[in-house]
Amino acid sequence: MRTQSERHHNISQFVLSNFLTCGGLVRWPRGQGEDLWLIWEGQAAESCELNVFYSDFFLSSKCHVSPQKWTSLTTPELAAWLDCHNNKKSPSPKRSWTKLSDGEEKEQFLNSFCEIQRRIEKGLLEKAVPVTFMTSPMPLGPQEHLELIQRLIYAPPELHPYGHWDSGAGFLGATPEILFNVDGQRLRTMALAGTAPLNRESGSFLNDPKERAEHYFVVKNLMDVLKPLGSFEAMATEVLKLPTLQHLKTEIGVHLNRQMSWNQLLQAMHPTAALGTYPREQWRWLRELPDQRARGPFGAPFGVQNQDGHLLCLVGIRQVQWDQQKMRIGAGCGLVKESIFEREWNELLLKIESVQRNFGWN
Repeated sequence: MRTQSERHHNISQFVLSNFLTCGGLVRWPRGQGEDLWLIWEGQAAESCELNVFYSDFFLSSKCHVSPQKWTSLTTPELAAWLDCHNNKKSPSPKRSWTKLSDGEEKEQFLNSFCEIQRRIEKGLLEKAVPVTFMTSPMPLGPQEHLELIQRLIYAPPELHPYGHWDSGAGFLGATPEILFNVDGQRLRTMALAGTAPLNRESGSFLNDPKERAEHYFVVKNLMDVLKPLGSFEAMATEVLKLPTLQHLKTEIGVHLNRQMSWNQLLQAMHPTAALGTYPREQWRWLRELPDQRARGPFGAPFGVQNQDGHLLCLVGIRQVQWDQQKMRIGAGCGLVKESIFEREWNELLLKIESVQRNFGWN
């Protein structure tokens, strides 16, 4: 990363209004030192030493952006820069959200649930992940945009804040899931599947047959795609505790037989069974379910390659999306043979609530 003096020099060249119009950020996963954020502004005509990759979930619109300006900042540096621009005397208006309890979204989820269970019974699937969205019919203004970024600055190290936007649309979130983190020929990834409220006892959660089945398919999927690429090592499954919920997580490492590009890794790994299907070959079938074509960047890959060639790709969950008319929060849940409809619906609501809490909406 750049030296501290170079970072200070570069942030002085950033204009907040330009950053909020077309820009983005990511916090690099914490290592032995302090947190570092990459932030960027605009788009350059030619490639530079920082590259940003993003897509919709179904990979129908893959984008590669080379920012016009970028810099790396520590958390205090980023917080100070944003705070000096925050007009605290004119906070953003209170945001309202649609209710999902008895609406069209629950009926659509029920239809998806029934169709997935029918396919599981026929032996066509073992797991699939439908998605539901909660909507707020208000556009995002620059003051609220700034406030949302400020709320992510001190996210716990288990979460990875990220986002990218332009003048018409964007997304911002803090995901617990890394698709791949590649330094040289060393790749790290994780199976993250199985969800419970934070107040559930860890031992009970870790040994729940339904949650273990859901998690197993993600581990098996990653084993299938990664073992041909190099020497593979999976850690013991553990409970990952987040501020409002907990997940089952299995960390996985691979020493790659050869260096691989963003596109090669993406084709091999996206989506895992945590957001797609098992068997993986069925994942594009999800478009046939109600409201699934409109996932946008939810569950999609979001990647950054820094000037050292280090490649980080996050799974785009725990996020808010927006366009010029509205904002949306999405959540998915893994359905297996043992799934019960009301339990899965409540899991969706729990995940959406966790995003609302991250951004101060409840």
